[in-house]
Amino acid sequence: MESCRKRKQLYQLDHSDSDSESSTSTDSCTLKRCKTVDTRGGGEQKSCHQCKRSDKGNVVSCSKCERKRYCSSCISKNYHEMTEEDFVKACPFCRDICNCKSCLRLELPEKNKIRLSKEDKVHYSKYLLKRLLPFVRQFNEQQILEREMEAKIRGLSLSDVEVQVANCPIDERMNCDYCRTSIADYHRSCTQCPYDLCITCCRDLRDGCLHARQMEGVQYKNPGVGYLHGETCKPVSNRTVGTFTESKDGASPKAEFEWKPNKDGSISCPPKSIGGCGKGILKLNQVLPDDWLSNMLAKAEKLYKLYKLNDMPETPAYWCSTFNNAKRKAASRDNSNDNYLYSPSAIDIQAENLECFQAHWSRGEPVIVSSVLDSTYGLSWEPMVMSRAIRDKSQTDVTVLNCLNWCEEEYSVSSFFKGYTEGILDLSDWPQMLKLNDWPPSGLFGDHLPRHNMEFISALPFKEYTHPQSSYFNLAVKLPSDHLMPDTGPKLYTAYGCSQQLGRGDSVTKINYNDSDVVYVLMHNKEMTLSHSELAKIEHLKEKHHLQDQKEIYVDGKMGNGLEQQKHDDIEESENPESGALWDIYRRADALKLKKYLRKHFREFRHTYCLPLKQVVDPVYDGTFYLNTEHKRRLKKEYGIEPWTVMQNLGDAVLIPAGCPFQVRNLKSCIQVSTGFVSPESINACLRFTEEIRVLPQDHVAKEDKLGVNKLLLYAMRQVLDDLEVSPKTEAKTDYVDISSDSSKESGYLGSEPANLETESNSHPAMQKVYSRCKSKNDRRGLYSLIRDPTSVQRKSQKEANISQKVSHYETVQPISSDDSPGSYIRIPRIVPKSGKEREFVDISPDSSKESGYLKSSGFNPESDFNAATQNVYARSPSKDQSRLGSLRCDTTPIESDFQKEADMSQEVSDVLTKTVKSSTSNDSPGSYSQAPRSVSAEMVGFFNQLEEQIQEEKLDVLKVLPPQIHLDEEIIQEYEKILKKHMFGRLLDLANDSNLQDFNKVLHFLLASRRIPSHLQQGFLTLRSDLPNLTSRVYELHKEVHRGMIMPLARSKEREELKTILGKYRQVEDNLVKLEKEKDGNMLVIARLQMRNEHLNKEVTSLKGEVAKNVVGGSGNLCNDQVWKLEQKKDYNSDEIVRLEANNEAIGAKIINFADEAKMLHKDANAQHYKVINLEAMAAVYEGNVENAMDRLVLMELKWKQRVESLDY
Repeated sequence: MESCRKRKQLYQLDHSDSDSESSTSTDSCTLKRCKTVDTRGGGEQKSCHQCKRSDKGNVVSCSKCERKRYCSSCISKNYHEMTEEDFVKACPFCRDICNCKSCLRLELPEKNKIRLSKEDKVHYSKYLLKRLLPFVRQFNEQQILEREMEAKIRGLSLSDVEVQVANCPIDERMNCDYCRTSIADYHRSCTQCPYDLCITCCRDLRDGCLHARQMEGVQYKNPGVGYLHGETCKPVSNRTVGTFTESKDGASPKAEFEWKPNKDGSISCPPKSIGGCGKGILKLNQVLPDDWLSNMLAKAEKLYKLYKLNDMPETPAYWCSTFNNAKRKAASRDNSNDNYLYSPSAIDIQAENLECFQAHWSRGEPVIVSSVLDSTYGLSWEPMVMSRAIRDKSQTDVTVLNCLNWCEEEYSVSSFFKGYTEGILDLSDWPQMLKLNDWPPSGLFGDHLPRHNMEFISALPFKEYTHPQSSYFNLAVKLPSDHLMPDTGPKLYTAYGCSQQLGRGDSVTKINYNDSDVVYVLMHNKEMTLSHSELAKIEHLKEKHHLQDQKEIYVDGKMGNGLEQQKHDDIEESENPESGALWDIYRRADALKLKKYLRKHFREFRHTYCLPLKQVVDPVYDGTFYLNTEHKRRLKKEYGIEPWTVMQNLGDAVLIPAGCPFQVRNLKSCIQVSTGFVSPESINACLRFTEEIRVLPQDHVAKEDKLGVNKLLLYAMRQVLDDLEVSPKTEAKTDYVDISSDSSKESGYLGSEPANLETESNSHPAMQKVYSRCKSKNDRRGLYSLIRDPTSVQRKSQKEANISQKVSHYETVQPISSDDSPGSYIRIPRIVPKSGKEREFVDISPDSSKESGYLKSSGFNPESDFNAATQNVYARSPSKDQSRLGSLRCDTTPIESDFQKEADMSQEVSDVLTKTVKSSTSNDSPGSYSQAPRSVSAEMVGFFNQLEEQIQEEKLDVLKVLPPQIHLDEEIIQEYEKILKKHMFGRLLDLANDSNLQDFNKVLHFLLASRRIPSHLQQGFLTLRSDLPNLTSRVYELHKEVHRGMIMPLARSKEREELKTILGKYRQVEDNLVKLEKEKDGNMLVIARLQMRNEHLNKEVTSLKGEVAKNVVGGSGNLCNDQVWKLEQKKDYNSDEIVRLEANNEAIGAKIINFADEAKMLHKDANAQHYKVINLEAMAAVYEGNVENAMDRLVLMELKWKQRVESLDY
């Protein structure tokens, strides 16, 4: 560290010499290629783009833009990882990583922006509805209980109770004046003063379990600087720091216990010592409009039943195919299945990874995503670059936390960032570990550092959850725009760090909670090097620390439980240069045991002024404990819990669920950026966090409800219902084809290549064949981006762009034949644009005498309607030679389809209307006008008529004419160049969007008019502008053909599954019928046996009655009478059993009839579904050739576009 400071001083003393040093090379070719210009000796003055100076020696020019120049001094100072050769190929401005002041003010678009289709929104909304509804029910039940209490107090029925709406502005957050938590709807307000009480505190007050707001605090006196390093000294001042201070209103626990509810359940306003007036009565008020919650809940229950969400699994499957290749061992717990954490790489995240993430996230497990910086522009996060980028220069000082005495100190921004790079030693030569937390304290991170904010947002993984503005699963962004939003970030965390184990004063974040889910991204790290003399001084001071601990904490050199204290930790630090921070994350279920351990051993820890702890309120919320290796070993031995230990490297994103205690140790100086989000899987943990901070003392450091999770929950449910109510009937009755793509990644040649294309979701044969033919990596990336996002382009000028994707829903009609056999044909709706046109049905029956299927409906003839390339694909069988594909790639003629026929039909209608208008405005009509106006000269009319003829005859192409020269500002030109570069190096398919095409033409026009494009490239750009409309139209038609072909296999698979479902239902009905028929036959057999027994009993009774008649007097006669009575009893019992069995058979017969009817319906549905599957098989066979041909030509056009752009070399 001393050598670093010395080098810094030498650099400042001899600044001119270092600036004037030029790069030398013996190779003259290299000098010529670098375009290094020496501007010190006069001649042409070419200023450096970075420092805006022209007197600093050698300047390197960029060969790509031919305008930007950087001096050697700025290259070595601000771009350490780039050489002059890299600058010649593409300067930082061309790479979008320039960190000069002017470029740091520019706003670049977000990379990898998520785009959700309507189907994705519906699917995600169902998942949210399943997750949120139980909590909304619980919230509503709590309010109903309070409303019932209000009805009891007033002596009214529940329906007659009217609740007044409170006067609460929507841009303010209402908090309970007792527990300080936020209020979402029902609460009680005083009639005499503005005192508000939440219904939870009302319930606790009536139950007699209201928590005390105050408790006796502990004061810590500053013992002096020498005490920090083992010296005994007197306090330097009377300044004290306490865990809790006396409240401003002088509240006492006695006053709180004297506050009790009235006998009828009503609550009086608390006394003045607690914050009330002691005079008024707290009446029930509400924040939301009347019946707002009940109507929303009823609507949610209706949609819940409509979509049958009760059968939907609440948690996705835990196992996924990507977990084995993306896991990281983080713990060694016995008999546990969560020792490995889900840890994918950012470049490998695909659409299916979201479900895998949800599976692990639902279990409360952290997720680590590596290499997230690979998806960003690559802007530098060096401290000096960040200080240069800060827009608000008025804030020159920052409040930092010293990790040695845990007190706040004031530093200037420049000195703090300088210490981050070089390190700072205190008066005792002990390394100071400073932390800047939660910066900026006010305002948005994007307002202070706009470019770095966009860099961070581009790096976020799983943006469906983590995006701070537009993530669909983030409840924190569901509030309306005019409401007060929770401050979830982004926030900057900058901390000094040292790999040397200090034992006291380490750069750590002590055990704490987060009120929401949080993602931390390590954007930059810097290793702090210590000299041998500094290390020796540190070891000497650590011995003093050890002796001080023996006197104040340990008894006879042992800890409180008898274990010997270790002088050094056994943490094995990673030698990876990318490592930055060591994380220990505990499970939610282990939080209670962790608190028990900390309460038991709290006297073994130091915090404020490095004094031993004297009091603990809540071990986690206090933020005063950090467990070293020895404590973690004892924790596992005593309570059997172990944290997930994760080494965070540069570019790693650590996602921590809400409710998981965690601690961090910075092994190097680190710059982390975090943002919070509220996921539906963590609502229970967020609610538990709110309940725990309620019972904290009034002046506790964590006593603040920043989130207001109940309000977020209600408004999130409302947005879910709005998204689902777009077309609930159609969605409920129709099965849709899932064609959602991975919208979290940016498509195009810059997108990432999939690790394995031949997955279950991308197993189309034509797709695999084309993918195998793409030799280069860039070609495969381009193909993958085309097939992954089939709905990315929407042409506004064509109505057929909004084709319905719901092709799996088909209509069936009654058969033509008179018998009950399946019909001779089935009709399905053709895929047509959304219009008022009557739906056309297509005859695709397999037994039709004519040509059936889609080809039949559109008048298909392979010889006339197909071009040569398509005929080859159509006639080719899988066994034939596939070398014919080369001829297919050369044919770029658009495929004629039904959409062209509809366009022709529209043209015919337009012609008819034109003729009608012409006939109505003929010269014979009374009110006709001449075509030439009288108010202008004949020369002007002739000029415009001649100009129109030239344009119609294509004699004049304005797109190929260089526009007149104009002058624009440099900043505007730079912005136009960025837009032009974005469009040129993107996909040709993206330019098929009318807005993108207009944007491209506008920017190109101004760049040509300002003569910014070199003269030797102007004609090439003019030709490109002229050809672009035709190219985009052709590529869009091919894209539609691919889109239609890709849907068909999915629809076929969907209908097969539906047929299997019908078959399964029929088997169940069949089994039930067999069981009922067996039961009925058994009952009939028993009835027959009982009837035979009764006949036999009748004979015996008749015989015994005859004997009784013969022996009128005597004992034998009495005996016979007894036998007759017993036989008649048996006969009556058998008769009753026969009646019961017959009634049972009647019920069984009714069930058999119902099941038989159901079997008939299933038989009818199965027949219709069977023919539907057969028809789809026929259609899929035809579409396969079209898809293969279209994809070949689509890839070919994209490759030609790329080659054409590269040939311009702009």
